[in-house]
Amino acid sequence: MTRLSITDAALEGLHFMRRQPRAIAQWTLLFFLAQLLGVIVAVAAAWPELADFLALPRAADAGAGAFDALERKSDLASLVSILPMWAAYIVVYVALLRAILAPEPLGGRYVRWGKAETNQLLLSLLGFFTIGVPAIGAMAIGAAMVAALWVRGTEGLAVAVAIALALGFFGVLLWIAVRLCLAGPLSFDKGKVLLFEAWPLTRHRFWPLVGTYALALLIGMAVAAVLMIALIIFALILAAVGFGVAAAIGEEALRGMRPGTAFAIVALMLTAYLVVNAFMTAVSAAILMAPLAHVYKQLARTGSTERR
Repeated sequence: MTRLSITDAALEGLHFMRRQPRAIAQWTLLFFLAQLLGVIVAVAAAWPELADFLALPRAADAGAGAFDALERKSDLASLVSILPMWAAYIVVYVALLRAILAPEPLGGRYVRWGKAETNQLLLSLLGFFTIGVPAIGAMAIGAAMVAALWVRGTEGLAVAVAIALALGFFGVLLWIAVRLCLAGPLSFDKGKVLLFEAWPLTRHRFWPLVGTYALALLIGMAVAAVLMIALIIFALILAAVGFGVAAAIGEEALRGMRPGTAFAIVALMLTAYLVVNAFMTAVSAAILMAPLAHVYKQLARTGSTERR
């Protein structure tokens, strides 16, 4: 049985970023555009209700129905806005698979959509409907059981059953997720959608795979903490500069600021936030996704992956 190196797999994301910094730059732009598109889609989806709400009087009791309608539509808009980020994650995942499993000159292009990306999209949908939907149904049944026990006045038993079911669901889902975690690399390698065919690849390797992902998660958290500290320092510097500029301009000038200027400032701040968040997302995606490609390369060792 091929020996799995946990540390090598967990560190693959950092090694990849060191070798291919251009990829992180491209993925930062990709995630920025995906976030921006998500905001635009969310606003467009809820625009009729949003326009009705904004047109109402500002009284505290005015437009309660319009607010409820906006809130309901916002939930749908938020769900729709996830789609661009979902597609972006697929692009990044396949780019990592391509770079690690089939290393070749890519011409500096780490953002593309082709057959491999479409297969990963279909794979995620297949996993959702064959595993996610039954899991949601099982959790709904468990919640109904707990609610029935609670209504009957057996609160203690209801809490105990809820804890037992939660632990059981988590354990089963973790086991299934780990056993099928190589479905993405396998589907890329073979050029077709393969989900349960990945099951034999992880036999007798559950705990090494859990350890790999736990270590990768710790590395990701450490990198995120460093980036967050740098971001806080940068924000404090900007705040200090902003307060200094405001003090120099004066209160009267600030109150007389044109709406266009205020809008430009808010847009600039939102853009800066989206860029920073996109960069952190690109880094975390590389750290958390690359180990699977490395594990598959160690275990399968195909050596003949053709370009996709």
